[in-house]
Amino acid sequence: MNRVISIIIAACALFALPASAQNSCVPYLECQPLTTKAVRGPLATHLFWFVRNATTGGIDHHGFSCKLDQCDLQLLIKTANEVLTGLKTPGAAWDESMQFSCDYSRWEPYAGQNEICAERKLALATMRDVWLAGIPRQIALWRVKSNGLSSTRPAFTLVGLTRGTKEVARATVGSACDSTKPTLASGKELWAEFGTAGVVALCAKVVP
Repeated sequence: MNRVISIIIAACALFALPASAQNSCVPYLECQPLTTKAVRGPLATHLFWFVRNATTGGIDHHGFSCKLDQCDLQLLIKTANEVLTGLKTPGAAWDESMQFSCDYSRWEPYAGQNEICAERKLALATMRDVWLAGIPRQIALWRVKSNGLSSTRPAFTLVGLTRGTKEVARATVGSACDSTKPTLASGKELWAEFGTAGVVALCAKVVP
């Protein structure tokens, strides 16, 4: 199998992303980036990035491939950076730079597409468990808690373990809460960020 697909480099080495990209995600998706990988097969180089879907709590993957005889590694890196930092949407970046996708509904067929996509599928099936080792496949989600008939609830500052008492914003009920940022437990609930750094609202756990 190593002769068929070899790991050429991990994301942390291949993609020298700017700081802003570390907390960015594919535009138009509500998700959290987890890891990025690239593999080189006999036909193409395949890029994968894995994200935590904030709607389902599961893991999604995105990416594209490029033929070996037409693959510009620097362009690959540049395109990935532009997508991850939101400078370009995936469609625009791929149409302009890569032109090799396995999304048959959005791109016209190209020579060798079936073979390249089969190679990509094999790479994912072979390496997915290795790439995602130690990363929970499914997590519980936190959402801004309901507040009676109101569509919002008050939000406060959080500094260390101290929550402010003065309302500084309103959080929309049902908005995703970020349990990876500093939080403050409140019984079975959680004061957590919902968008603005350092500003928290009361969130309830939702298990898909």
